[in-house]
Amino acid sequence: MMSVWMTESTPEPTQQPPPQPAPVPPAAPTPAAKKKSWFDRRAKIALGLAAFEGLLLLLGNLSRWVVIVIAIPCIGFYLWRGREMKPGIARDFLWIIAVAQALVILAAIVAFFIGTLVLIVLGVFVGIALLLLYLDEQEKS
Repeated sequence: MMSVWMTESTPEPTQQPPPQPAPVPPAAPTPAAKKKSWFDRRAKIALGLAAFEGLLLLLGNLSRWVVIVIAIPCIGFYLWRGREMKPGIARDFLWIIAVAQALVILAAIVAFFIGTLVLIVLGVFVGIALLLLYLDEQEKS
């Protein structure tokens, strides 16, 4: 009698699936991720500019002295004023110019001592720029 009483009086529990959480929208990129991507772009532009100027230097279209005379004030201006500027396009532009000029002045100074090393340094600049472009394309796909 007891087994009948238990089966009749206990209702079967209904199996309801647990409630599904609401879909979470993708998180916005963090400021560090945005800064890193812009830094990559700035570095690519600076390397490209340095490679172009290095090529002009190598081909003899620019004098080593002209490169050095132009580069020193560009780097000095960034060190004097650019670092104190608020983040923005003007500061980024000055950074790109200063880095490119620092790379070119390095190549020009080295060219005084070892002429063929300019080819190697230029090859390294171009190689790094192409590698950064290639890696950037892989991230997008």
